[in-house]
Amino acid sequence: MKFKQIILWGLLPASLALPMSASAEEGINFMYGLGVMGFGSSAQGPELDVSGSGELFVGIEERGWSVEHTRARTIKTGTSITNLDYVASVSQTSLAYRTVESDSGMYYKIRYGKADVDFDFSGAGSSMVKTNGASYGLGLGWRMGKTERFEMEASLYTSDTVDNSYFLSFRYLWGGTPKADDFKRSR
Repeated sequence: MKFKQIILWGLLPASLALPMSASAEEGINFMYGLGVMGFGSSAQGPELDVSGSGELFVGIEERGWSVEHTRARTIKTGTSITNLDYVASVSQTSLAYRTVESDSGMYYKIRYGKADVDFDFSGAGSSMVKTNGASYGLGLGWRMGKTERFEMEASLYTSDTVDNSYFLSFRYLWGGTPKADDFKRSR
């Protein structure tokens, strides 16, 4: 495990221990979440192979800007090549921006980051292919409670090693910047 991943995953227990009712005036807010992710890749052959996975998410946020880290591992994915399957492990660290929420609690998200996607092939051509590249994302989110949010995000992963991979994530987040009305009242 890389040093930056150890540090980021160390934030998860810390964010669970911190009170989630901190006001936005206190500065940086920790957030964490769980999600499901659809994953599509043409790592072997011209066809798009589709798989799913669970997702763990940690981050720190201040005034809409956040540094985020996501980890996921897909279930075994079949390819168009007979007897060749793979599992993809995803680790990405990103800088994201969430817009100001509308009155209904909806907001937009844009993200850019670096990702490591490792393909573990099994069957006829067993091997491990480690890749790294850029990850771009656009998302839409909704405030679900004072410090809870639901987000959908579509992402593109590009690398010189393999063809593009695509992600569609649905995640539930806890923590982060509290609902805007709550810190207007606290002043």
